[in-house]
Amino acid sequence: MAGSYGGRISLEPPTARLIAEQSCLNNPKSPHLKNVAAHPLNHAVEVLAPTDRLPTGLAAASPAADLYYAADQLPLLKLLDSSFRQLVGEGSVCGVTVGAAVDGGCVAAVLPTGQLVLSLDRPTYHSLGLQGKPSHLDPKQRFLVTVDLSDPGLSPGSKRLTRLEWCFTDRLDLCFDFLFVYTPDGGSGGVECPVLAALGAAKVVDPEEVQYAQMQTPRFETAVAAELMDSEFFDLSEWLGVVGCRLEIDGAPDGYHSTLACPEPSAAAPLAVSRWRGMIGSARVAALLAAAQKSVQSGEAPWVALQVWGFEDAPVSWGSREHGHAEGGENHYTYVVGPDGRYLLFTMLDPADPCP
Repeated sequence: MAGSYGGRISLEPPTARLIAEQSCLNNPKSPHLKNVAAHPLNHAVEVLAPTDRLPTGLAAASPAADLYYAADQLPLLKLLDSSFRQLVGEGSVCGVTVGAAVDGGCVAAVLPTGQLVLSLDRPTYHSLGLQGKPSHLDPKQRFLVTVDLSDPGLSPGSKRLTRLEWCFTDRLDLCFDFLFVYTPDGGSGGVECPVLAALGAAKVVDPEEVQYAQMQTPRFETAVAAELMDSEFFDLSEWLGVVGCRLEIDGAPDGYHSTLACPEPSAAAPLAVSRWRGMIGSARVAALLAAAQKSVQSGEAPWVALQVWGFEDAPVSWGSREHGHAEGGENHYTYVVGPDGRYLLFTMLDPADPCP
């Protein structure tokens, strides 16, 4: 909701950009793996299939046993420890702050590339004393600072490391609530990590399973995208949102209560839905996407949808692109995988965010 004290309050709902794309997982030029890898900061993942239970391949690829770590009021200085910087070089470490707003406070993230990204308000930035750049979302009041934790120049006793340590302590003792996940090279999920355990408490990804005996679901007789007109892409995305909100559409829309309807052609069918919450890295999402394709190819499911939600107050979303919360803070995406490896990709963006 936007407005000002003593003035008019806007009751318009937040706006967001929805981008629809289509391609084939079997196409060597398909960017699906690149897109997934570029979005490592995820707080929830969901798969759904019009079946009476989750296909076995998807169940096996689930993050149900994955670990992540929660560190409360972690001094930023801890990220400069040699043990943490060594960990960054050994595998994929992701971290993001929680409990602070990206449009009104200071937030941070650690990316798999080894970059520490700080999004700071103006007073904090000037107090910190490190060179950064103005935010493209609010160039006068917000600044981005990036520190490469994998830089070989950050050796013990080096001038570069000494200056960073001084800025993070003497100039400004910054502390954040962080979530971390560590995935070793070649792995697909968060695993036990002594370095992260020294920073915070280990947690297991939180699962949620829902089984609908009958739900009006879309049917795709051929390729997923081939049967949809341009206007129907939005209808399918909206239906997936309804399922994500745990609502049901049993048939035609009710003109008084709701105008929502399942995209046609559709049929009543069972629907299996599983969601996992926590800190989930992109390698796990890639494993689920591969399992979705195999489930469709094997005939276990006619199609599978994979929905991924990013942290709304993360300083970046896709890659190192700055993320804001001008409206709803959206940085979510959904793959709908159908026959022959064809897929639809829906990407939801905050209006101020650049396209991935």
